[in-house]
Amino acid sequence: MAALLETIMKDLEAAEKQLADNHMIVLAKTKSGEAREMTVDECIESGAEFVKVIRGNNQGEFDRIMCREFNKVMSEYQASVKTDA
Repeated sequence: MAALLETIMKDLEAAEKQLADNHMIVLAKTKSGEAREMTVDECIESGAEFVKVIRGNNQGEFDRIMCREFNKVMSEYQASVKTDA
């Protein structure tokens, strides 16, 4: 029984590591206007405009891209409020 539990634990750890290593792939619009698939890091580093998630479920990467998008929206809003005042 102990050997079975140890095998199950090893399998779960391997699956968890594989999921953590998978990068989220997003569709983004580059500064030149080209739509292409890229990782979240590529999207952020290149300044591309996030469009949607193509595949993956890395929560940390999802949080980073959503945080960037939220900050962009807030910056645009604050700039519009200053010009309206």
